[in-house]
Amino acid sequence: MVLEVYLDPRKVLAGLELLGTEYHYNHVDYFAGEHKGTEYLKINPHATVPSARDNGPTITESNAILMYAADRNGGNSAYPKDLQKRAQVNRWLLWEASVWFSSCYVYLVEFVVKPLLKSEPDQAVIEGQSMQWHKLATLLNDQLTKTK
Repeated sequence: MVLEVYLDPRKVLAGLELLGTEYHYNHVDYFAGEHKGTEYLKINPHATVPSARDNGPTITESNAILMYAADRNGGNSAYPKDLQKRAQVNRWLLWEASVWFSSCYVYLVEFVVKPLLKSEPDQAVIEGQSMQWHKLATLLNDQLTKTK
């Protein structure tokens, strides 16, 4: 069976391609509010994207979908079976979701969402996040230089 994914194009598609996962892409136009529509709420009553289904319960959260896809495929060097190696991957997946994403989200709203809504970015918000974002970006860059 093919993994059904429901999303706006994001990291899930890139991850599924990297993992070699066969999937069927169902576009959900977030900015048009499709994630709040009756049909999508049947798939994910939380009205969040992305979501995935594979002959069972709906899987939400991009990293959970990617972890599931990697296990479904029988393993991949990007998501190793070795517990110690996997713990390091999981650590960074959880860091990305809980720390990195929230820092980047400020820029997404200010530089993407607001212009789409015909609004101006708030320089004070951008400047307020700058120091934290650069600290986190340095941490991430240092880690990436140590790994493949």
